[in-house]
Amino acid sequence: MKKRLLAALMAGAMALTMTACGGSSSGSDDSNAASGSDSGSAGSYKVGIVQLVQHEALDAATQGFQDKLKELVEADGGSVEFDPQNASGESANCTTIVNGFVSEGVDLIMANATAALQAAQAGTSDIPILGTSVTDYGTALGVSDWTGKTGTNISGTTDLAPLDGQADMLKELFPDAKNVGLLYCSAEPNSKYQIDTIKPLLEKLGYTCTEYAFTDSNDVASVTQKAAAASDVMYIPTDNTAASCTEAIANVVIPAKVPVIAGEQGICNGCGVATLSIDYYELGQATGEMAYEILANGANPGDMEVQPAPNFTKMYNKTNCEKLGITGAQKLYKTQIPEGQEAYDAAVDLAEQGCNIIFADSFGHEPYIIEAAKKYPKVQFCHSTGTRAHTEGLANYHNAFASIYEGRYLAGIAAGMKLNEMIEKGEFKKGEAKMGYVGAFTYAEVISGYTSFFLGARSVCPSVTMEVTFTGSWYDEAAEKEAANKLIKDGCKLISQHADSMGAPTACESAGVPNVSYNGSTISACPNTFIVSSRINWEPYYEYAIKCVAEGKTIDADWTGTLSTGSVELTDVNTKAAAAGTQEAIDAAKKKLEDGSLHVFDTSTFTVNGKKLDSYKADVDTDAKYTPDTEVVKDGYFAESTARSAPYFDVQIDGIKLLDKKQ
Repeated sequence: MKKRLLAALMAGAMALTMTACGGSSSGSDDSNAASGSDSGSAGSYKVGIVQLVQHEALDAATQGFQDKLKELVEADGGSVEFDPQNASGESANCTTIVNGFVSEGVDLIMANATAALQAAQAGTSDIPILGTSVTDYGTALGVSDWTGKTGTNISGTTDLAPLDGQADMLKELFPDAKNVGLLYCSAEPNSKYQIDTIKPLLEKLGYTCTEYAFTDSNDVASVTQKAAAASDVMYIPTDNTAASCTEAIANVVIPAKVPVIAGEQGICNGCGVATLSIDYYELGQATGEMAYEILANGANPGDMEVQPAPNFTKMYNKTNCEKLGITGAQKLYKTQIPEGQEAYDAAVDLAEQGCNIIFADSFGHEPYIIEAAKKYPKVQFCHSTGTRAHTEGLANYHNAFASIYEGRYLAGIAAGMKLNEMIEKGEFKKGEAKMGYVGAFTYAEVISGYTSFFLGARSVCPSVTMEVTFTGSWYDEAAEKEAANKLIKDGCKLISQHADSMGAPTACESAGVPNVSYNGSTISACPNTFIVSSRINWEPYYEYAIKCVAEGKTIDADWTGTLSTGSVELTDVNTKAAAAGTQEAIDAAKKKLEDGSLHVFDTSTFTVNGKKLDSYKADVDTDAKYTPDTEVVKDGYFAESTARSAPYFDVQIDGIKLLDKKQ
């Protein structure tokens, strides 16, 4: 069997990632979906945590849960006490722990893993229960007609990875394999569910699949030996017993030269070569956000849909690949890199490990990535949201952005349609159609964003005005929540934002004010007020840049993705909150944007201090003083993101009032 390792999107790439001004990395539209709301009253809560077993994935989920819930509660001036207990892999211990929580009268139980959730279900029907790291809630709870909601005191998050994607990944990496061994614990119903789901998918791809089930940790080694002897490649689902026994599995498969595709990152780190997995810390955070809704805002768990993981990511175990003699394209991640010297250090480390292309996605990384590019001229550095590639003149440093202002314009149309509906219903008069916008900084990117949103709204609701307030941060849930409430109190009938957190959306949900979000759908947390959201999809750029490296071609110094390239996306319109005809209006405008018959910043559609904008020099070649240097008004419109990829529209147009400024 020929063994190879290829990454479809990130071949040979290393990535520095951090949530920042430019948007999100590729992933689901439902990222950042559930969070706390504005009205949460300060309170003191005790939360019991029952975790089935100690291993990397479950530990990360527990930590994410505690960190997020503590953050949200303390932002309201409250406090939360956690009682985390580990069952050491024994279901009976889960029952004992849950019974203790019930006796103590905790305010909420977080059950980490299926056995823990089952014990909690059996232990109480009154105390709210949130599960996490549970693959299939229908199977776990014995619900045959699973709809996504329990109707009881239980909800939570699922760690079910896209099994079809994992099957495709195995085919991509090992196309010449014949026999696939499916290794799992028979005592874990969720593991059996995953095996039953992925087996026919693999068989459809041409593999012969054989199941190898162990009962507990005592027979892991012997069953693994049997599987390794008969398999070209093995698959292990998200399985708690396997996750706690990766060393024993590795001691068999590595000497046998049998690669393992894993269902989650922890198993991959221990004994696997690759996974299409989730971040369990993020999963725990999403669970913490749901807990806040229950504790602070009285949400009913039975009415809350079980939430999927925010993102799925391909990961590779470089060490195990080398041990197995698997060569080819690989990728590594360094996440949560601050906007400081740490960015340079991370880039250097990746370059020293032999990467030939490095991606960074936080605005403040740019000066440090430039220095790394100077140090490693043979490595390609691609920085999303940056501004200096076209002036630095480095052959190996590149910027990328997307015409997100077009997406915001379309989202603005949805906002304008909603305002019109509210006017027609008599909720307020035309002259009272005022929107609010929560911005981060008074930067061109933000100005371009809120202006395009406003112009989209005004294209269908001519009387609309807008107020903008700034938080001075790219991500501050408490500040964004406070800003949204300020705008609502000031009479704004609809709120949007340039912010990734759930602060503004959940404030709107609490107040019953319509909201147009950013960077992902918030419908799960805000079903009554969320209308639509725009986002940047970075995948087309990753594909483009990686293909250039693979084929020895030059990467553009500035690359701008568009609606047509799939780089600018809108979520599905929430028909419960949106006005009738919204999708049709968006589709019509999108078609005109794509064929060039409509320009967002058409100078005939706005004025500056009462006058038409016939000429304007923007700061394209960015310097410390933001000196205007390039004429950007031509053919009757402001040509945004053509002189460089990053936005440079910084014009304050009539109809928009800035309540403050933050540089």
